[in-house]
Amino acid sequence: MIGSPGNARIVGWAMRKCPSGLPWHRVIRSDGSLASKEFSELQRVMLESEGIPFQPDGTIAMKSYQWNSGFQD
Repeated sequence: MIGSPGNARIVGWAMRKCPSGLPWHRVIRSDGSLASKEFSELQRVMLESEGIPFQPDGTIAMKSYQWNSGFQD
């Protein structure tokens, strides 16, 4: 979404170092799978507690839940 293909690792690094209280659990891969490997169970519980349902394959329906800033290239 930020227009920099291949820079997802930068987002991952930033989320690993983010202060407590930021919604790190809302960072999801573009295919709807969970971004966190180490904390995937916690991430899923936190998302479900916010009312985000998971599909049978364990992903989130990105067309329904992806944030759209309205930013255009």
